[in-house]
Amino acid sequence: MPEEITVVQASNARIRIFKTERTMSNFTIAFFSNDFDRYDTGVARFKQIGSIGEQIVKRIFRECPDVKNVYIQPTQLTITVKDIKGWNEVEKQIRVILTDVLYTVHQNY
Repeated sequence: MPEEITVVQASNARIRIFKTERTMSNFTIAFFSNDFDRYDTGVARFKQIGSIGEQIVKRIFRECPDVKNVYIQPTQLTITVKDIKGWNEVEKQIRVILTDVLYTVHQNY
């Protein structure tokens, strides 16, 4: 059964908020930028958010090149894209990532 994901358009057209009832992060809020591989591996922040959050953030940056920033909270992602023209495809990709990671992890419990 796929997870229900609610998407909210922020007042800034480059930002959308993805909400789910499943926990994605162990930490209150953590920020990641698409250049974290070059400047900061994010190891300490990945430890804070846990393995589920780490999977989600890494897949978003790997599979969604138009994503600029990710803020992850326990049940919410705030995503900023580089260009609003790509939002339809990015939203589809993020829905797939969240459904894959959250459903795969939770079906084993």
